[in-house]
Amino acid sequence: MNIKYLKGFKWFDLTNSINKEIEIRENKFQMELSQQQKINKTFIQNVETNKLIQQIKSKRNKKRNADDGSENHGKDDGEVDKKKPKVEIRRTFQQRSVTTNRADADREIKNKNNQSVKLNSVLNSIF
Repeated sequence: MNIKYLKGFKWFDLTNSINKEIEIRENKFQMELSQQQKINKTFIQNVETNKLIQQIKSKRNKKRNADDGSENHGKDDGEVDKKKPKVEIRRTFQQRSVTTNRADADREIKNKNNQSVKLNSVLNSIF
């Protein structure tokens, strides 16, 4: 080495700069590695979710086939079979009328009198 041409240069400066470069390189490598691990983790989650959805679809198809007494021949839920009758609605719920006490609401939906009657009847039953 030609140390005599490097006045004021110390060996510590050279090792210190090399150590900083190595540390920067290792940090970049760790960052890339963590990004790849996140990508792999999300990919695996997506694959597992897809498997779960496919299992649910196949169970639904089997249940429909068992109920109908016919086979679907490998059709997905997305495909519509026009020969199948529509599924009957099993539950119906009693609907309530829309009421509100807002000042800017239409008069038809406001139900101030009905609420006061209900309140009076409740208060009368209590007292």
